[in-house]
Amino acid sequence: MAKQLGAAALADMLEGYGVTHIFFLPAILRRMLREVERRTSINRIHTHSEAGAAYMADGYARATGRPGICMAQIVGALNLCAGIRDAYLARVPVIALTGGREANHRDRWAYQEVDDLPAFTPYTKMNAAIDDPNRLPDMLRQAFRMATTGTPGPV
Repeated sequence: MAKQLGAAALADMLEGYGVTHIFFLPAILRRMLREVERRTSINRIHTHSEAGAAYMADGYARATGRPGICMAQIVGALNLCAGIRDAYLARVPVIALTGGREANHRDRWAYQEVDDLPAFTPYTKMNAAIDDPNRLPDMLRQAFRMATTGTPGPV
């Protein structure tokens, strides 16, 4: 069996989970977005801001009963917090995917290098960094499980 690229695996898994829309700014996960367009029928909704993407994912989840997916690049990841906080308070399943620095580039104090993970902790059920693409499948499964089981909420 041929090994699948992380972008293709992520696109296929999102479709497998029944995702019909993703809300994002175009500077994030470009290869995955191309795979979503090429391999799936998922609607890609380009938003004006990261906060708008989070609010739209929240509204989608409330309207459909399925997890809403939003995405932001590392520079704007913290802007997702407003929408994530509302989803957290309303117990709505939202999954936020953000970009990040490669592990070997962290802690070099490069331009705009700030660890945003702690800022999400109060408003999420799960908060994790994925440094190895081989972990995408199990981490995405865990994200969907955490967002939808028990008391629903953002991850």
